[in-house]
Amino acid sequence: MPSILDIGLSGLTAHQRSLAVTGHNIANASTEGFSRQSSVVQARTADFLGGSSFGTGVEVTGVRRSVNDFFINQLRSDISAFSYSDSLRAQLDQLDAIFSGVSTGLAANQERFFSALQAANDDPTSITARQVFLDEAQSLVKKFETLSNQLSDKGKSLNQLIVTTTGEISGLANQIAQINVAIIEKSGGGNIGELPNDLLDERDRLLAQLAELVDIRTTPQVDGAINVFIGTGQALVVGGEAMQLVTQASSFNAEVPELAIRTKTATVGLNNAISGGVLGAMLVTRDKVVGDTANELGRIAIAIADTVNQQHQLGMDLDGNLGGNFFNDVNSPSAVLLRTKASGNNSLPQDQMVQVSIDNINALKVSDYRVTFTSPTTYVLTRLSDQKTNAAIDPSLTGTIGALPATLQFDGLSVVLDRTSGNFATGDSFLLQPTKNGASDIGIAIERPQEIALASPIRTSSNINNQGTGAIGPGLVTDTNVALFTTTPGQLSPPLLVRFTSATTYDILDNSGGTPVALAPPQTGLTFPPVPANALIPSSFGVQLEITGQPQAGDTFTLDFNSNGYQDSRNGLAMNTFQTTRVLDNGATTLQGAYGLLIQNVGTQANQARLNTDAGKTLLEQSQARRDSVSAVNLDEEAANLIELEQAYNASAQVINIAISIFDTLLGAVRR
Repeated sequence: MPSILDIGLSGLTAHQRSLAVTGHNIANASTEGFSRQSSVVQARTADFLGGSSFGTGVEVTGVRRSVNDFFINQLRSDISAFSYSDSLRAQLDQLDAIFSGVSTGLAANQERFFSALQAANDDPTSITARQVFLDEAQSLVKKFETLSNQLSDKGKSLNQLIVTTTGEISGLANQIAQINVAIIEKSGGGNIGELPNDLLDERDRLLAQLAELVDIRTTPQVDGAINVFIGTGQALVVGGEAMQLVTQASSFNAEVPELAIRTKTATVGLNNAISGGVLGAMLVTRDKVVGDTANELGRIAIAIADTVNQQHQLGMDLDGNLGGNFFNDVNSPSAVLLRTKASGNNSLPQDQMVQVSIDNINALKVSDYRVTFTSPTTYVLTRLSDQKTNAAIDPSLTGTIGALPATLQFDGLSVVLDRTSGNFATGDSFLLQPTKNGASDIGIAIERPQEIALASPIRTSSNINNQGTGAIGPGLVTDTNVALFTTTPGQLSPPLLVRFTSATTYDILDNSGGTPVALAPPQTGLTFPPVPANALIPSSFGVQLEITGQPQAGDTFTLDFNSNGYQDSRNGLAMNTFQTTRVLDNGATTLQGAYGLLIQNVGTQANQARLNTDAGKTLLEQSQARRDSVSAVNLDEEAANLIELEQAYNASAQVINIAISIFDTLLGAVRR
């Protein structure tokens, strides 16, 4: 039969331990990640005597940690989602402020550029007006350069943060692995009744910190350890072993870190598999937002430079010379080469040459491309913005090339493939970035305001003795790189005369020397009105003429060089139309509209990130509340427990006192 003293001592011990657990809860009420604990109390095994069961007291069999695994996992998920949205919002807000700001963005510079051009057109002989236009062009170039540098600096900053964050992730992985080892040791390899609660709390705290940096998934093990996975299932922690999340140089650009998992035996690239958390937001900002914005900004710069250059070449400057490039040539020898980055893993010798030229800005896409050779004569071209390949991009991309050099044409580009030492090799790969450097490459090609080609190099006239009602238009220059303009500077070679031989036929004659003679080859017996319209002069002459009304036989019209035509601003007016002409996206977007879409895209993403952050914060608070409803310490509840346990402790002490009193009484009776 159990003794009263033993029963009292068991109660005293059990309640003392329970008081210690309650005190531990109170002491850690403000400790981050602490989970409320409670002692597991049960009656000791009873003694049987005379067919009856007699209780033997109480014992504490363990300390239970109050947790709900579902709530904890959901909390980690919401931490990762909120951290991702909030970090992305912060990055996008910075870019939005830069590109949408009146003083920091490009829109005001574009407006001033075209306004200054119009002012120069209004007074084409004014050196002051021309200089103001040239200054505004320089300001526009400087703004492109500034925005390009800001994007570049943002990319470099993100690269540094990515390296730092991967180090933090690896550090947390090591700590989690060490705690796994300690838990396994202290729990006796998985005895649930002996799990070290405070170590479990510490591990959960580290997992929450890890979830803030990157999206994770966890799998508990029977020995008390927990395995951690990131990305698309790559192991970061397995039991007591931690893998290392590291960065390695991109094969296309040594300055760009890419993520990889390093084990004891190998380093495996993650190929953009990481998502969620601060790291996921950094990767999206660098690879998508900053990359796409740089491509769009570059496309706008290339479009402005190319459209203005093409028109400027068709004009005449204040010195009477034909216009050249106003901005730097978008297809300069250096530009076509720098649009390509070769993989560092390409076959040796690395003498492959891939050149990217801009053919048609209207067809340019906001995208990078990758071309990879699957054999010396076959390739896969991928448009990275939508992952389309070969014929899905352009029907001409068959995936096969013949003899080198070979040319691929798609999306307004010409890509020339060549190699000095022979053919390309299987696995050779190249990153094509047609527009990324456009904003940093743009520059002014002229130095003096007199070189601005505002005038048209041609003038037309009608013979005052014409009998018909025909009237000739001012003419349109389409190409100055033809013999008509290049043979003799400062004049047409030859000047032309259009003579009507009937109301419906005409000849085009060489008007040199004032006596019209036949051209070689002759242009006689041509039909009027011409088909197609405005084809009065063959396109090979580089000009278009239009005659309206009805000429009569013998009527003549002349085309000559616009000597001393300094008051003329026809070419400048043509350049100014590009402010409203839809020159991008197959005739859908203007130059200013393209920048507006850039601002809208960044702003929309920033606004969406703000909405996601607000929603994520609400979900996170709800998840935290659910977790706390189960695991957090309630001081009022613990205070009540203290009172209850104190009373039980005192009662157990009283049982002991009674046992001692009975024992003393028994001793006294024996002495008598």
